[in-house]
Formats: sequence, structure tokens, C-alpha cells
Amino acid sequence: MKSERQNLKDIRTLTLGAILTALVIVLQMLGQFIRFGPFSISLVLVPIVIGAAMCGPKISTWLGFVFGVAVLMTDAAAFLAISVPGTVITVLLKGMLAGLAAGLICKVFEKKNRTLAVILAAIVCPLVNTGIFLLGCVVFFLDTVKEWG
Repeated sequence: MKSERQNLKDIRTLTLGAILTALVIVLQMLGQFIRFGPFSISLVLVPIVIGAAMCGPKISTWLGFVFGVAVLMTDAAAFLAISVPGTVITVLLKGMLAGLAAGLICKVFEKKNRTLAVILAAIVCPLVNTGIFLLGCVVFFLDTVKEWG
């Protein structure tokens, strides 16, 4: 049986995870109005890093998944027209792996230096997100991206 302290920690994690989930969705919806050329700014990575620091890799991976689903609903139309499976795989994987990487970095470094752990997670999260996106573009959309260029 779980202790009362563990139950409170679980409730705190679940509550913060739910709040951050809602924030991910709102930021993704609002983020589509802030653009640099054809791409929107991904403010959504901020709550993913916060989730990684405060709740751990499970919640940050979940937040990355929610981010991916929100991207599919808001920003992925051009890629969905080319390849539905390629788009779904790329978008969901990039979000989930960015969240997982941020969560694992925080978990590994938090006992040594929590500030350093959060800074590293904030650096790794967008790098993984962008890296997986570019890898997905090469694997699934190379010919189309060459034509767009």
C-alpha cells in the first residue's frame, strides 16, 4: 500500500501534468499565429521542459505526445497531403522523443545540479524535436522538400 506522502506526490504530479497538457494545447493553438516564413514558433516546448523538470520523463513524454497530436491538428496539412503515415510518424515521434530526452536529462542531472539539469533539458528538447523533424523530412519527404527549396 502506498504511503500518504507518495499519494500526495502522485496527485501533485497528475495535477501538474494535466495543467501542462492544457497549456501545451493552448500554446500550440496560439503559436500558429506567430510565424517565421512558413513555420510557426514552437512555444510548446516550454511546458514540456517544465514537465520534465517537475514531473519526470513519463509526463514529459506524454506532453510531447500531446504536442504531436496538436501539431497534426494545426500545422501538418502540407505534409499530410504528401504522406499521411510519414507525417504522423514524424510528428508524433519528434514530440515524444523531445519530451523523453528532456525528462531523462533532468532525471540524470537533477541530483548533481538541478539548475544545470533544467538548462540541459531546455537545450536538448528543441534539438531533438528539430533533429527528428529533419530526419523525418529526409526519410519521408526529401523529393518534396527539394522542390519547395
